[in-house]
Amino acid sequence: MSKLTVSNLKGGLSLLDPTVIKDNQFENLANFFYNSSQRVQTRRGYTLFGQPIANAVTLLNAADAVAGWAVSDDAAALATGTAIRGTFALTFNITVAASGTDQATLTHTTLGANITSTKGYIGFWLNVPTGFNTNLTAVKVRLGSDSSNYYEWTLPTLTMNANRYIVLTFATATTTGTPVDATTNYFRLQATYTATYTNQTGIKIDSLYAYSSTSTKPVTSYFFFQRDDTLVTTALCTAFTNMYKYDETSEYWEVIATGLTEYDTLYPSNKTRWSFFVYKNVIYMCNGVDNYRSFNGVTFTEYAGQPKYRYLAMIADRPYGAGDDTNPSTIYYPAAAPADASIINTNAVVVGGDEQGRINGIFAVGQVILAGKDKKIFYVDVTNVKAYPIDPQNGWFAQRSIQDVGNGILYFNDLGVANLQQRNALSGGAGLATTPLTDDLQPLIEDVIPLQYNAACGYYIDPIKNYYFSFDTSADNIPDTTIVRSSLNGSWSTYTIPTGYEYGKYIETDGTVHYVLASATTGQVYEIEFGFSDNGTAINADLLTKQYDFGTPTTWKDFEYITIYGLISTGGTIYVELLIDGDVVEDATITDSYADVTATTFPIGTSVIGTGTIGGGGSPTIDTFAYKAKIPLLGAGGGQKIQVHMYSNMPEIAWTLDKIECVYNGYSEDIFPISNIA
Repeated sequence: MSKLTVSNLKGGLSLLDPTVIKDNQFENLANFFYNSSQRVQTRRGYTLFGQPIANAVTLLNAADAVAGWAVSDDAAALATGTAIRGTFALTFNITVAASGTDQATLTHTTLGANITSTKGYIGFWLNVPTGFNTNLTAVKVRLGSDSSNYYEWTLPTLTMNANRYIVLTFATATTTGTPVDATTNYFRLQATYTATYTNQTGIKIDSLYAYSSTSTKPVTSYFFFQRDDTLVTTALCTAFTNMYKYDETSEYWEVIATGLTEYDTLYPSNKTRWSFFVYKNVIYMCNGVDNYRSFNGVTFTEYAGQPKYRYLAMIADRPYGAGDDTNPSTIYYPAAAPADASIINTNAVVVGGDEQGRINGIFAVGQVILAGKDKKIFYVDVTNVKAYPIDPQNGWFAQRSIQDVGNGILYFNDLGVANLQQRNALSGGAGLATTPLTDDLQPLIEDVIPLQYNAACGYYIDPIKNYYFSFDTSADNIPDTTIVRSSLNGSWSTYTIPTGYEYGKYIETDGTVHYVLASATTGQVYEIEFGFSDNGTAINADLLTKQYDFGTPTTWKDFEYITIYGLISTGGTIYVELLIDGDVVEDATITDSYADVTATTFPIGTSVIGTGTIGGGGSPTIDTFAYKAKIPLLGAGGGQKIQVHMYSNMPEIAWTLDKIECVYNGYSEDIFPISNIA
């Protein structure tokens, strides 16, 4: 009797010939990752992050000027003030008892807007002074074609002395008369109060828009920034021809720029993607088509005459831009640290010859700028205005895939994902060398056609040591396939998560971190690695070990039993199939209290192994217990190879596979029992 024990299941997925993969690798490993103890564990789920992003918006009024606006009743002193968005905001005061009406009214009667296609909700900014809510009866908003035909809402209690983004859905409005949406002219904001109300100064309103209820336009870019002094956060994304900013309180995305270019000019069937960097707390951006511009949290500014950068980076107080279609081998940068980053192209360095392709991305590493072209990666020395090729025989693509991971940089080239690391005792360009990482996944990587190389995106989540790489295998510029690499052991798995154009993170004001994915098919942003279901539905986790032949592939074996060990969460069910020479010969289920194997049951450990998410992380917790399932095989006949297939398809489950033991009797090489010869 012999026993095979496989307890080091850290090899991850391999799509090579099953006869040559290692015992600790898997033929299929879908929706698993390696947790902090390097157990192969079912992945966590995803959920919605924020409200869907509207397809279209209609400007009702920018509130940058008093023209068209009027105050009445106790409202007074209408003027322009410091902007919340744009150039200015409108301000007015309340002088109690000025009219004897116990109300103050702000109106506009000539908006001239058509909200037929944007009748999902309205959004605007409001700031009220301290004391505004004391003895207040209500604040109501009307929007319609005139003062007799309108939609009306009652605002929730307002946060005082703070900018508050107000969202009012048409589904919750009361309707008076018959508003004509195509001629929306009338807006009214009215506060009512008791006779003991006090005067209020500096009520502010800004940036009124109507938003569509549809959300089918993909989210093509995402960017997050948190100031290190005030900890104020900014999350931006683009969809269709608009740019949006996330409002944490309402969880809605407010439009901050319109009229952007949706499709690329170089590749007209592809969506434009934006690149961002931050300098002195101002966000700068470009997409290779529209003008270079900035956003300071209030106002957008365009800088005409700059190259149309596709790729931006920041290092040592100097910004860098590259990817301009007119000069695709040039990196632009200022001569010294500038007062602001409004002008980048005062200096330039040409990176390699055009025969090596165009620049596909720039990346800052320490005090070095790296530039990747189609066929070579370059170390850029801006001091001496030179670019030196480094060791890799291939270039790189897809700036969104380039990530700092551990002691190296992971990036995508025409052979797959590679790791760029420092060589010992060498410096500069000569000190960098590359290692391919996806040799075992070539059948999948080879599905990417060169035209879609730059569609790929990647992200590294340090707390769980996962690098996510999404790429296009359908030739439509949408990253539809995702593989995940654990930096703990270098192993890969596949994920079935929404197709996304870009990964990122969002940090709430209380410090909670969310890892997000911008959808490439709808206007929804998702949070990944959250909970244990996919927005409430089952995660279909599936693994298939290699076919174990125990080093003697042509030897007949009589298999006695297989024992499987791991962890399972409360209420979970794992399904097991055992295959001999490719055929299913036995099946079983494993639950949190028993391993159900035909007529025999085996108790599972009753002590809680962990009460947090296996491997750590910031999502909801789940209890996990040890299991041991012994599955007899004497009645299943023998064969040459045996394989374990395990899967689950229910929400709120987490489980691992830690060890497999197989007990068998083997025969001499190439000798089979007579009873098994036809």
